[in-house]
Amino acid sequence: MRRFLVSLIMISAAPLHAAERTLHFSQPVGDLEAVTVEVGAGDVTVTGCDCNEITAQVTVTGKRWQLEDLDLEAQTTGKTLKLSLSPRKYSGKKAGEDWTLKLPRQLNLSVEAGVGDVRIRGMNGELEVQLGVGDVVITELVSNLVAETGVGDVEVRGSWTAVGRMRLNTGVGSVTAHTPQGKLSGHGIVSESLEDKGPGKASISIATGVGDITLILKEDL
Repeated sequence: MRRFLVSLIMISAAPLHAAERTLHFSQPVGDLEAVTVEVGAGDVTVTGCDCNEITAQVTVTGKRWQLEDLDLEAQTTGKTLKLSLSPRKYSGKKAGEDWTLKLPRQLNLSVEAGVGDVRIRGMNGELEVQLGVGDVVITELVSNLVAETGVGDVEVRGSWTAVGRMRLNTGVGSVTAHTPQGKLSGHGIVSESLEDKGPGKASISIATGVGDITLILKEDL
């Protein structure tokens, strides 16, 4: 396991005795196959690119004394890179964090967040999202997806020809799928579920406790 701590980039004063700190991280992708991002409370935006470098920026807000101890930590285990704030005791409950990442699109990606919105675009590897409270928006999907939220809406747009089995379920809310074969709606009174199969191999599994699920698949992205 290799461990990197990224040093402070900027601390600035903000209203109500809050402070803001921005951290940056970058490294060549090398032989990495996956990236995991762990977030306490804040938004995550990930964009896939035709590139050979992993870049991340996180803007953290909170009390100045909290932010002075925080670092963006990168741990590599095998072929997986994990990004998070360190020490974790200040993340989420005591400090907000907004992440912006640019990743080689072939990488597998896992995002674990407590509260906030997650947006992912243009990633070709397998995707996994675990979110407590917040909305999830994924576009240009062509690979396996597992997305689970406690409370929040999930919207996924992707390639019809790439997708095979689909399983969508909400405890309270609605489920809708739009495909070249037409519009499908979930079944249920309070909870709704929907299962279907496309012509491809990628599987989609989406579940939320409270929220709406919308899946839009087209022949061409």
